[in-house]
Amino acid sequence: MNKIKIASLLISAVMCCQMFVSCGEKKADDNTAETTTQTAESSDVNGMNPVFDGNSEDDIYDSDACVERILAETGSMNKSDAPLSLGGYGELVSPKEDAEDAELGSYYVSDNGIKLYFSEEDFPKELILTLEQYFIALENADFELYTRCILPDYYDRMEEFLAKDYDYDMKTSFAKQCANLADIMNGSFRITRIKLDKAPKYSEEIDNLEAYFGNLDEIFGTDYYSTVKESTDNFYDGEFFVMAEGKNGEESLVVSGYEIVFAEKDGRYYVFG
Repeated sequence: MNKIKIASLLISAVMCCQMFVSCGEKKADDNTAETTTQTAESSDVNGMNPVFDGNSEDDIYDSDACVERILAETGSMNKSDAPLSLGGYGELVSPKEDAEDAELGSYYVSDNGIKLYFSEEDFPKELILTLEQYFIALENADFELYTRCILPDYYDRMEEFLAKDYDYDMKTSFAKQCANLADIMNGSFRITRIKLDKAPKYSEEIDNLEAYFGNLDEIFGTDYYSTVKESTDNFYDGEFFVMAEGKNGEESLVVSGYEIVFAEKDGRYYVFG
């Protein structure tokens, strides 16, 4: 694999567009529990999903065509509420001072081979692994897995909203999210690093969660924040970064500094979108 240029990647962060409400705004934005996810080793020879590419090696990546291929690929996949099979991660790794990725800090390596940067004091183990599953779903165009990461009530409300206002469904929204990442990577990709920090405060006057859910209140035409507070056990407010490896073997920063909120319910962690 070609060497990554961590310093330049951190300076020239590429924002992931149209991740919809779940990613917030960047700050000053037969289904069973045993169902396993595709890992880098099992999807194909390069550990990347060919659905993101054209029909031949000479094809130029086309976002619209990618969406159509994903919709065809996910046509038989349905929403699932089955618990996630989260796996785990190893001991904390502290890179040497002269390592290329030293400035990113210490990390854990998950069972899927993804480097996870986070503090166990700030976020539960199951939460970061849920976020990993969310991005594995986008990496593999696995709509069923994606729906298992989403708060069910949010999914149902957003499905209704999209059908009414945009004449498409959550599966199409999902396909667009997958294609957006593929667009950044110019084709197929493999998630390599996920960093999750506590979200910085908007300001002393503005509560983060109230601001975050304000958009959903307007979309759903109700006090959705209050509804979710009453039906869930806890919230976690984070800011995340994601890196991925493309077909050329180089890593790129594909999502940088976006807010994400998790709702905890009955020991599970869910995102919004």
